[in-house]
Amino acid sequence: SNTSAIVNEVVADGVSLSPGLTIRTFDGCDNPLDSGTLEGFIQAVYVERPNNNNTYFNGSLVPAVVEAHVLDNGDGSYAVQFATTVEAAYELWIVFGEGCSLNFSVPENPDSLYLFN
Repeated sequence: SNTSAIVNEVVADGVSLSPGLTIRTFDGCDNPLDSGTLEGFIQAVYVERPNNNNTYFNGSLVPAVVEAHVLDNGDGSYAVQFATTVEAAYELWIVFGEGCSLNFSVPENPDSLYLFN
């Protein structure tokens, strides 16, 4: 399924973390988990979205890709945040699960990014 979220603004100083997105975890019977320790199963990156000219920050043809910070809230939920120096809108790419990986490549003149699992 596709899910979209609006992330509030973050200062592009490379230090300040975005408010991020909260992920809740559930067991196989759809019961909410009430403890953490699954942060190793989450991989996420924020990928810069193109502007109206189909370019990126400072006219670049390649998007900024920022590794997400995954914080275990200790209650079965995880905060996925990022810090950047690039002023832009971003999309969150995320995988969750044992053995899952988030691998992608950025072509030299990309029309889009390519995701490999």
